[in-house]
Amino acid sequence: MNLKRNIFALLAAALLASCSQEEVLTGAGQDGLVRVTLSAAATDGVQTRATSTADDPLDRCLIQILEKEKDATEWTKGAVQGMTPGSDGTYTLTGVMLSPEKDYTFLFWADGGESHYAATDLTAVTMAESAQEAGIAYQTKVVWDGSENVEAELTHAVTKVSLNSTTAVPASTTAAVTVPKTYSSFNVLEGTVSGEATTGYTHSGSGTGAVGNQFSFYALVDDETRTLTLNAGGRNVSIANVPLGPDKHVILEGDVAAAGWTTVSFSVSAAKDWGEETPTVIGLEIADNGSTYIVSSLAALQAWAKAVQSNMSLNCKLAADITLPEVEEGGSNWTTISSFDGTFDGQGHTITGLTAAGGLFGMIGSEGTVQNLKLAGVKITATEADECVGTIAGQNSGTVVNCAVKGSVSGNSLVAGGIVGYNASAVTDCSMEGTVTNTDGGTGGIVGINAGSVIDCHSSATVKGIGYVGGIAGSNDTNDANVIACYSTGDISGENTAYVGGVVGYGSLGFITVCSYATGKITGYMIGGVIGANGSSEVVACYYAGADISGTTVGGVVGFNYNADKVTACYWSGYDGPGFGSGSGEATKVDGVSVSWSDAVSAMNAALDAYDWEWSLDTTDPDALPTPVKKEAAAGE
Repeated sequence: MNLKRNIFALLAAALLASCSQEEVLTGAGQDGLVRVTLSAAATDGVQTRATSTADDPLDRCLIQILEKEKDATEWTKGAVQGMTPGSDGTYTLTGVMLSPEKDYTFLFWADGGESHYAATDLTAVTMAESAQEAGIAYQTKVVWDGSENVEAELTHAVTKVSLNSTTAVPASTTAAVTVPKTYSSFNVLEGTVSGEATTGYTHSGSGTGAVGNQFSFYALVDDETRTLTLNAGGRNVSIANVPLGPDKHVILEGDVAAAGWTTVSFSVSAAKDWGEETPTVIGLEIADNGSTYIVSSLAALQAWAKAVQSNMSLNCKLAADITLPEVEEGGSNWTTISSFDGTFDGQGHTITGLTAAGGLFGMIGSEGTVQNLKLAGVKITATEADECVGTIAGQNSGTVVNCAVKGSVSGNSLVAGGIVGYNASAVTDCSMEGTVTNTDGGTGGIVGINAGSVIDCHSSATVKGIGYVGGIAGSNDTNDANVIACYSTGDISGENTAYVGGVVGYGSLGFITVCSYATGKITGYMIGGVIGANGSSEVVACYYAGADISGTTVGGVVGFNYNADKVTACYWSGYDGPGFGSGSGEATKVDGVSVSWSDAVSAMNAALDAYDWEWSLDTTDPDALPTPVKKEAAAGE
């Protein structure tokens, strides 16, 4: 039970076993000795059965005094003595006579009685396994400062573990939590554990039939981060990165009822106050009047992910790299945030190991921003045929900027992209490395279908799909859609009647400019080094520089061009065939004799007079290819 808040339990010393201690304590009135009253404080939220005398008459509080000469290094231990409880549940003992010529340390221990703890020496309190069910032990150490009143604040020697469920757990379901490493002895003087148990400790209990806390238990553990095992209804789930240790209250929260049947991610948090309803999460700082979570731990990221479900404008800033728990094949360690309208700022940090059926977000709303974020070891495996899927977001109506992703996207989807599935707004300065595959719809190394802006992005991903397949975008889909200053270098392939392009699979509308494809392999049905098929997209100053391109209808620039006047100042090299597999436009081959890349750059830049970007070429390197630069940057060079 909880002690009353802000009470001070007066804990007094008893007679010491050694002769010198006997002389000190029985020498009342002797010259030079100080009469001392020792007291201990139980702060808010501290819990124990040590004062619940109505429930357990063996409850007690013990003290042991250690003394040594001023110049000595070893302590002499006095006997462990019990103290007399007061009517309000406190313990008192006064009149301890101490010599200022010696050093003293007072060890306190409050517990649930002799049936649970063997405390013949408080530097080695032995705790039976049953003690972890019976109650919580206090401990503290105080060094005498020479004063007549010495106060100590007690803390817990054990950790408290609470299992909370986000769904109702039937009473017929047995749940058990296993702590893999526990101990049998506690040293109050050092604040350390010893006597490692040969096996871990398991606490089990039946479901409560309700949402919330299912049970709490206590364990004597070291101060380390460990993986706990939850067994619910006979099925195991590992809960990683649990911060155990003396005086910690750890809360494990997740869908206990579904554990084992489906992949469930459990959040882990630690409360400063054992009596708090809302725990304080390790690695989490809440700023800006509660509108921003500053996250530096897995538990803090999980806490933000839970909170943002009910407040989609809740901002998040990463203050450290974070690794998500490993999962078995087919498992998941992340629940996609369905909708987001805040700012998620990675601040250059990396989230590693995201494994799920969807990406970080399902939808980024018009007010949403994801920026300065790195994802590594990503594995997205979409299972729904009608969804949009991408590592950062399935759909974007906001802003995605300066994000770098390494990993894989596998879709059975209408739209699949390395960064965003369906883009209706802005994706800028992003990159993808890995693989993007899809069995339907539009597939792209950066975005699956583009109805907004994709600017200054590059992909080295291997991209494979059915339908519209592009190194940057599967298709450019609206009048406002544009792909600017982007390039791809990975292998691109399409099955059946796919339109496959090194940059864009199908150019329906909008414009594509200052874009290129080089070094990879392109295969499929209707194939273009830049665009597989172009309907009404303006394609200006783009090039292809490769040799491995093959399909049914193949062009060095466009596989099938429906409008000759839509393709202006474009170039290709390496491929021996024509610039257009079908159709025509302004496309010229760079052969290094009659036309060089220097010639191509001059002509392309002349066509870019109304655009913000242009091409730059390192003329000192004979193997160099043109690279896109903003005109402001080029002017300042």
